[in-house]
Amino acid sequence: FAGRFAINERGRPIASFGNSAMSSAWTAMAAMALIFLALGSRTWTRVERGVTLVWAGFFVFATTSAGGRAAYVAFAAVGLGVWLLWTFQAPTTLAKVRRGSLIVLALLLGGVGLLATGEGRRSLTEFRGVFTGQDTSFTSRLVTYQLGVEAIVQQPLRPYGTGAFTVLGWQLANPAQERELLLQIVPVEAMDTVARSGQLVTFESPRTGKTVTRVAQYDKAHNYLLDVWIAFGPLALAGLILIVVGILGVALRAAKPQTQ
Repeated sequence: FAGRFAINERGRPIASFGNSAMSSAWTAMAAMALIFLALGSRTWTRVERGVTLVWAGFFVFATTSAGGRAAYVAFAAVGLGVWLLWTFQAPTTLAKVRRGSLIVLALLLGGVGLLATGEGRRSLTEFRGVFTGQDTSFTSRLVTYQLGVEAIVQQPLRPYGTGAFTVLGWQLANPAQERELLLQIVPVEAMDTVARSGQLVTFESPRTGKTVTRVAQYDKAHNYLLDVWIAFGPLALAGLILIVVGILGVALRAAKPQTQ
């Protein structure tokens, strides 16, 4: 959320963590961490729980108001899924109602963030565009996944190194895939005038008629498993998977009731 205070050269607010998706992913993780801390501790007072949950509510609002469709999906899948499971495990009906009310409150705060802020409404429109076909970013992700898999098939054991996908993507793309990638940079009305040389793309602006030059840099496959394998090889990917599995194992053991 604080990342939205960064200003670019045009005087517009940007996310200092790289982009809006990363900015809202941080706040989504912070919200879930605070909620789990407040609800999981058996030694905290009501005041401590209340203050922590208020902060968690702020981060829920920050997540939806900062933009980032990936963070919305992750927050809903992980956060709401765990909250629902936690609610059903409540020992009494009253406890289920109390816990369920927190889920409703989180949804309301998230809805306020989406509808009451310009960035939230814009990202909501983009998210809806994925299902209506107006947003092509989803199809471009599918293309980068395909190119990532193709790069691994051609060189499965030896890593390409960091930043290699920037070059590999364009080298491996067929004409149809290249068009999908270019549509993220070039207006569809200008596709007939587009020309690419390496990572530089030029086209005629349909609005002004002037030639526009942009950097067409796809620096990753937009998939952590593919990106780690391409850059660092299969051993590094196995290490990443072990870390994730280990964290989940610790979390599951910690969730079990402790016996004296």
